[in-house]
Amino acid sequence: MVDQMQELPRTAAVLARWRQQMRLSKQRLADLSDVSATYVRTIEDGRDAEGRTVVPSAAVMQKLAHGLAQAEGAAGRRPAVERDAYAELMAAGGYLDPIASAAPAPPVEKPLDQAPPRQQAVLPEAPEGPVTVVLRDPRLWPHARPLLEGWESLEEDDQALLLQVLAYVHSRRTRPLVKGDA
Repeated sequence: MVDQMQELPRTAAVLARWRQQMRLSKQRLADLSDVSATYVRTIEDGRDAEGRTVVPSAAVMQKLAHGLAQAEGAAGRRPAVERDAYAELMAAGGYLDPIASAAPAPPVEKPLDQAPPRQQAVLPEAPEGPVTVVLRDPRLWPHARPLLEGWESLEEDDQALLLQVLAYVHSRRTRPLVKGDA
């Protein structure tokens, strides 16, 4: 009973708000996202049948964001809706630092190779303005910098593949290993 009273994950409220804003039923969002309607309900409930907290993987969040964007009447706005929904879902799920999905930050005066100690970069390529990426572990900077700087030049399929790899790594890190897992 105590578990039931705990606060629901932010992804539950964020997904429900986006779905309602786009005037979609859970079933219609599921159809547009290629995700089961049961899973959409479970995500919005924030708990599975056993009462465990449910936070979808990054790949599922990407599918949901794509489905939400498909409901946008103006085709020209679909990429922005998908990007905004995905960023907000990822931040709510703890995959991104909240700074990355907040209002655009002012441009940084220093070049990327002189990033501050927390390894912060402002990427100006986003159509709505710059996006701030904060890496909490400075050891990631040499590996992430080339990817961040070249993200826009990657093919969409390559971007999706990299996001799937990150989601897989995250899922392996957060779920217990079962006998027979490699």
